[in-house]
Amino acid sequence: MERWRTGPEFLYSPVEMWPETDITTEGNTEDRERRKDHQVAMVEVDADCIDSKKYSKWTKLIRVTAYVQRFVRNLKNKCNKTPNDDESLPESRQILPKELEDAESFWVRKAQKPLHDRLKKGEFATLSPYIDEGIIRVGGRAGGDVVSYEQRHPVLLPHQCQIAKLIVRHLHEQGGHGGVASTSAMVRQKYWILGVQRIAKTVKFRCVVCRKAEHKVETQLMADLPPHRVAPFTPPFHFTACDYFGPYHVRVGRNKTTKHYGVILRV
Repeated sequence: MERWRTGPEFLYSPVEMWPETDITTEGNTEDRERRKDHQVAMVEVDADCIDSKKYSKWTKLIRVTAYVQRFVRNLKNKCNKTPNDDESLPESRQILPKELEDAESFWVRKAQKPLHDRLKKGEFATLSPYIDEGIIRVGGRAGGDVVSYEQRHPVLLPHQCQIAKLIVRHLHEQGGHGGVASTSAMVRQKYWILGVQRIAKTVKFRCVVCRKAEHKVETQLMADLPPHRVAPFTPPFHFTACDYFGPYHVRVGRNKTTKHYGVILRV
């Protein structure tokens, strides 16, 4: 206990006479205190070369996609080309119909990605959907050559995607800026968009041409009150009259008549 109260004896001696001790540390203290990083999530970034949200026209998006797909296809053909291959004729600068169809199918498949999980759960059982070449289509009962294949089995598209909005806007402008029912009918000829009525209403409301062409309701000014309506110092219902007349025999059925009465009120 004396050592704890007074301290060690060498403290009373000069510093030069203090004992020397070697202090060794095990490793680096900073590394020992540093905590390890634990990975809790993994984020995958899907970087597309074409952003559909930057386009307001469906036709422009399809044409740009067709040009990009042609560029990628030419690069692949050039990389896979051997020295023994013959030189082919230069490709036309005009976009071919097949290239436009491939570009449209590309965006349709991309927009239908969220629908595959819902399709497995049986959410669209009433529409009898099926997959044809990677595209989800709606089943139909019309057979034979009455309508085309696209009208009989339209493409199923979700409501929230940008592609559905571009398609509805394109058909609304192509159909002469018709009403909501007309635009929805044009869309249903090729696409089955969930909630197409709401999208058509939004497109028509935001359309500048439709806003300019819509009929403006005229407002009429009311005339001044007649003198007997504003006569001072008169009791209520002073300028009123009532006339009761009848009865009138009115035929109701083939062999039945009833009495009708009339009243005239002057205010």
